[in-house]
Amino acid sequence: MVEPVNSSFGKMLLEEVSPVVMVLCTPLVEETFLKNGLSFVETLKPFCNFSNIDVPVRTSSDQLYRLKKFTLRLFYASDIRQPNVEVAKQRLEHVITQAGEKDFHDLNSDPPQITDILSSKSLLKIMFL
Repeated sequence: MVEPVNSSFGKMLLEEVSPVVMVLCTPLVEETFLKNGLSFVETLKPFCNFSNIDVPVRTSSDQLYRLKKFTLRLFYASDIRQPNVEVAKQRLEHVITQAGEKDFHDLNSDPPQITDILSSKSLLKIMFL
């Protein structure tokens, strides 16, 4: 079974449809973090990617699945607005189409030659794990 995170569509879901967290901070906090060359949001972003988790989740239709990777997207309150539904639909269609075209292109490409795979260093890494 292919992990959703390894497909273009799964990556798109992680990047585009993951939950958004609105960040509120005082000007003094932002100023303090900018002294180090990063904004408050940029400082928090590394703590918003969760890999190697194994959490059971139920959908609204009571279907059980396991969450392996999770991402939060952080935005300042001033950057969050009510989305235009038509623009959001067009953007989502565009992103899904791109993901599908990439997957289709990968399916149509020739498989790698066995000699290339055998001479690859990544195969050695897999064998000795």
